[in-house]
Amino acid sequence: LISRATEAKDDWAVTFITSLKGQLSMGRELSPRQTEILEKCEARHSDDAIAKRDSWASNFSSEMREKLTIAAHYYLANPPYFGDIARKALDDDSYVPSERSYRKMVENKYATKVIESTLAEPKFNAGSHVAIRKTASIGLHSTRRTNGVVLKVDAAPVTSAARGSKVYSVLFFGDSKATLIEERWLKKGKA
Repeated sequence: LISRATEAKDDWAVTFITSLKGQLSMGRELSPRQTEILEKCEARHSDDAIAKRDSWASNFSSEMREKLTIAAHYYLANPPYFGDIARKALDDDSYVPSERSYRKMVENKYATKVIESTLAEPKFNAGSHVAIRKTASIGLHSTRRTNGVVLKVDAAPVTSAARGSKVYSVLFFGDSKATLIEERWLKKGKA
């Protein structure tokens, strides 16, 4: 069981089982809770579980990878959750997380909103005239930064789970540099 857990890179299980092995070698018995957790470890590293993990990795699709990448950008911008998995996903294109880790990171309500926002059709295309909404967050309003033109759609990864958080690069009239701004803060501008 220790070698199977080591092969699966389940460091916690290796440490736990090694501890139990030491306890048994000293003549002490396992508590009911320790026995219960050991049985869960055995089930997690059984032949069926290993086959299922191998199947998961070989069936990891490009669509799943895209969702993983979107969620990884979101979680790195909003720590502390899933930081290790997110870094691995962005640093290694061949990295496949466990099914459990993937589901927890990609299929939760926050990541789902971020993925939907990222993959949604943009409300504004490049070249569209836009204006800042009056409800926009503080710091976006100034007398000269009200109207502009969209330079790029999906200019940066979505880092907010709010509706309308697709990121645009907008050049406001009178500015010399483009500004990254979320879709929810924009409305159609007057031509």
